[in-house]
Amino acid sequence: MKDLIRKSRLIIILILFVSLFITNCKGKREWVAGVYLCWNWTPDGRIIYAKRATYMSKSKGGLFEFDWGYQTEGFETYICIIDKDGKNNQVLKRIRYDSHSIKVDKVAQEIIKKNEDRLKKKYGGKNWKWMAVTAKEIIPLGEANEIATGEIAAGLHPDPPLAHISTIDWNAKNNLIVVGENKDPRSGIPINPIYIVDPQFNIVKYLETGINPAWSPDGKKIAYKTVERCGDIWIIDEEGENKHKVTSGVYSFNWTPDRNIVVNANPSGIIDLKGNYVRKFGDVDMGNPHFSPDGKWIVYYPGIISSDGMVNKEGGGTGHRAKWSSDGKHIIGGWEGGIRIVDVRLEDGKVWNLRYVTPGVKQDSQEVEYYKTPR
Repeated sequence: MKDLIRKSRLIIILILFVSLFITNCKGKREWVAGVYLCWNWTPDGRIIYAKRATYMSKSKGGLFEFDWGYQTEGFETYICIIDKDGKNNQVLKRIRYDSHSIKVDKVAQEIIKKNEDRLKKKYGGKNWKWMAVTAKEIIPLGEANEIATGEIAAGLHPDPPLAHISTIDWNAKNNLIVVGENKDPRSGIPINPIYIVDPQFNIVKYLETGINPAWSPDGKKIAYKTVERCGDIWIIDEEGENKHKVTSGVYSFNWTPDRNIVVNANPSGIIDLKGNYVRKFGDVDMGNPHFSPDGKWIVYYPGIISSDGMVNKEGGGTGHRAKWSSDGKHIIGGWEGGIRIVDVRLEDGKVWNLRYVTPGVKQDSQEVEYYKTPR
């Protein structure tokens, strides 16, 4: 009996001792630095951008609250407009989503598994999922969590629409915006929906599956690329009709002022809407090209090239996804840490006065100093 009491006491003491260390509790929610997802100009010369922030809670364990690190609880995507001088930052839409959506992913995985044998047999190889998505075989299977438009299923990636926005292009002609999303769900199947939204970012319609959608200069058509790194360029109208393929083997692209398309391909150059080259730039890696409004210059990552291909000034841009303002006086670009702007001279394509537009980004003094005089 005494041995039993002694053992019981030892067990109780052991449990209490262990609980000092392993009892877990959540601390105060804290935000981590946001990531800038995309940016562009508005018709009135302001800058529209999307930013994602992560909120986390610190896990503390035991009576002495040992620090076990941070646990991700969720995310928020902000779609904002800001003046080009960095003032008057306005939030247009706030989209909050949490990490519990993996439960819906599991449901979607079950749906996919039921159809796996049939799809593997039909498409074969390691890329059967990609091919099935391209052929729109898997998308209708996502019965787990249909999105508001009802056109495609978000069961394969149940986060709310626009949470992963990656492209914004505002059409001044009809005041509608085309947006793309980089949805790469845990199932490994990219959906990448393209939507048309109104200025308050309410979804007007689901358009197609693809990336980097862009309005044509006359505001009547939308060009986009398929999800592959070296993909196809397609054109569709805002009603989702008259879809046709332009060309293949393109890394990035954009419209020209005269409604042709500039492509970063092999070779880079300008093509017409039938895929025929109008002009070739040769072996120039023109990442995310964007034309000046007068059609004389193309800003790309990382430089500026004349539209005839004769003058190429590497290092003259502002960063990734550079966009020329409609008045031709500024270029914005950036990276995940912030959005930057430079002044530009259309006569010779020279840029200077580099500065950050978005708040909370530390200036790179050495780089800012480099851009004090035209480059």
